[in-house]
Amino acid sequence: MGFFSHSLALSLSPLLLLVVILVVSVAHPAVSQCKNRPIIFNFGDSNSDTGGLVAGLGFPVNLPNGRTFFRRSTGRLSDGRLTLDFLC
Repeated sequence: MGFFSHSLALSLSPLLLLVVILVVSVAHPAVSQCKNRPIIFNFGDSNSDTGGLVAGLGFPVNLPNGRTFFRRSTGRLSDGRLTLDFLC
């Protein structure tokens, strides 16, 4: 019986730690003193390059053309936002 309760406590400890971290972060949110948003320079790896150069040079870009990115066409070769869009 003692082994079972010890293994149960060990398996629940990461979950308990996660709950404590979430409660503390929600209860005491960090307020930034910075009034301007940070600038991110991205040099176009495979996870963030959406073909903006093609659209920037004036070549036609076929669908999906980024239609779901804030409900307007962006000239991207992907349909939707990327991780960098959520960071900015």
